[in-house]
Amino acid sequence: RLPKYGSKMGVDATRKWPEEGFTRPWPDEIVMDPRIKDLVERRWKEYGLE
Repeated sequence: RLPKYGSKMGVDATRKWPEEGFTRPWPDEIVMDPRIKDLVERRWKEYGLE
């Protein structure tokens, strides 16, 4: 635990631009398998996320 920071951690997952000093190429965006997407869509209520 860091002093004065507690137990919280922030993550910046936004894309970075070369102008920000990020020169490495980004990987392709992840695409969810249509079968899994359909399964999750059908189960929103069960997950408590209507």
